[in-house]
Amino acid sequence: MDYSIQQLSNYIHEFKKGGNAKFLSDRIKDTIYTISEGCRLTHEQARRLEFILHEISSDQALKWVVYDDLKRKLRDSICRTREEVASSFYAYWGKDAKQLSGINFKHDIYIGRITKGTVLYQWCKAIIVNGKASLYDEKTNISTVGEYFCFRKVPQEQLGLSPYYDLTDASGKYLGTAKRECYKFTFPFDAECMLSTAKDTYDNWNIQQRYASGKLKRNSMGQPLGMPLWTVGGQQQVYIPLGFGDDVRNKKRLAIELAKIAQRA
Repeated sequence: MDYSIQQLSNYIHEFKKGGNAKFLSDRIKDTIYTISEGCRLTHEQARRLEFILHEISSDQALKWVVYDDLKRKLRDSICRTREEVASSFYAYWGKDAKQLSGINFKHDIYIGRITKGTVLYQWCKAIIVNGKASLYDEKTNISTVGEYFCFRKVPQEQLGLSPYYDLTDASGKYLGTAKRECYKFTFPFDAECMLSTAKDTYDNWNIQQRYASGKLKRNSMGQPLGMPLWTVGGQQQVYIPLGFGDDVRNKKRLAIELAKIAQRA
């Protein structure tokens, strides 16, 4: 695949220098087909293709050579590679791959590490403990701190989140609708992370449809019905797995540790 990508880059450069237009046009098209229908790309190969695609899209003559369907084939190959990177990261940590639906794979994925002292933000839900909103209940060891963060305070709709959620007490009793609050966390530990871009989507999981009595409305399969709210996405998000797989105890410990140092942003 490295050879095909390099060939595509060479053909494009020769075309832009004024080489044999008919010959080079055919070679460019054939090579794109070869790449898009070949073996899966590595993350680095996908990044190289992203650069080539940008080069094609910014050149007026090449726009007529590489028509929309061919560009779509390249984009699809790049997106599939990014999705595989994200899926592998989730699988390694034993996490639910359903969350991948909130990622925009038109943008790059980065796997990295945050170090102790890094400051991150999160729009948090709360629970009512002794009549007050809190991120942590000491009696039940429940913490509402999640695993998605951001580097600065941005509107939650740009992170694919509804500003509102179903407020409960520590026992899970529904108390009404509340608005998220943004908190700042100075991380007390190092952590593996994945950087991605939030996708535009309908958030239909934070607020549930209910009858006047407060009872949940359910579909024919018995699943709760959400109250969808459109979110625009577009902001970078930092996914930090708190705990490994089914290690609920460790996940609770880390989430509680973060809840205790949370500061209103």
